[in-house]
Amino acid sequence: MKRRGALLSDTGVHRLLHGVLSNASDAPAYTLEQLMDVSDRRLTRVASGGGVAEKLVAERIIGCPSEYEGWQREHSRLMQRVAGHSRSSRQKNALLGAALELMHRKALFEYLRDKRIVGADREKLFAYFRATDYPRSCVQEHTNYLRSAASFVCVRAIGTALFKEPAFDLPLGRYQAAYTRYFEACCQMVLESTDRPDPQYSALKRQVDELREELLGNATARSGTWRRPAPAT
Repeated sequence: MKRRGALLSDTGVHRLLHGVLSNASDAPAYTLEQLMDVSDRRLTRVASGGGVAEKLVAERIIGCPSEYEGWQREHSRLMQRVAGHSRSSRQKNALLGAALELMHRKALFEYLRDKRIVGADREKLFAYFRATDYPRSCVQEHTNYLRSAASFVCVRAIGTALFKEPAFDLPLGRYQAAYTRYFEACCQMVLESTDRPDPQYSALKRQVDELREELLGNATARSGTWRRPAPAT
């Protein structure tokens, strides 16, 4: 069995991020208009020829005026947090933070869809994570997924094509894979009504924490990777 952290060092993720993020040159910062323009062009391109899941999301957003307007409002607020920084290196870190936020936000719907969770189990997960009435939660969660998935596609495109930042490729992909396994373990605990995580869950949590630290740094990582949302008010 590999020691803790061996997987990260073996793939060179730490060395890659150290070289890219710590020593990033402060090129001119991008404006909100530039970030939104890249996002719109990326979403249009994906709708006409992206992967199956991404294409369906982009088509649904672009094909419905109300969905598109809602997505634009939310995505613009997200990009304002990036454009608000005057240094390119800080914009990159803000964009990475946005990518993780979007990934977490769409995780519940993806789990329900991919694992085909229905009936009482589906209601149990909604009651735990969303704490609102079930029919309303189903509609809201689908909208939340569409907008988050569309923005995630755009954020990765901005990171790789505009900022030319390698962290949005391999390191972010590795974090996404680890977080998916971790969230599945969290959901399984909820369905089994147990508060005692098994060794596999603990190992997954350590891996997610380590990968998050590599991406965002210790101070951000301590804010937590997954937690039960506060009840809606």
